Amino acid sequence: MLIEILSLAAALEWIALGVLVFFRLRSMRCRMDTLLDEMKERIADLESRCAALEVNAITLLRQMSSTSTR
Repeated sequence: MLIEILSLAAALEWIALGVLVFFRLRSMRCRMDTLLDEMKERIADLESRCAALEVNAITLLRQMSSTSTR
């Protein structure tokens, strides 16, 4: 009788541990999704800034080449 009660208690502890791990992992996944979205936004912002700098550099090179040919 005592062994059955202890076995049941151990089984319930494992179930409780499994539930806690499940919710912890789900919480971590939500945080990771949020961080990933933030990183995607920052990367897009950096890409647009790089594109703008590239356009500015091309414009400056054209201006320099046009002034040097005069």
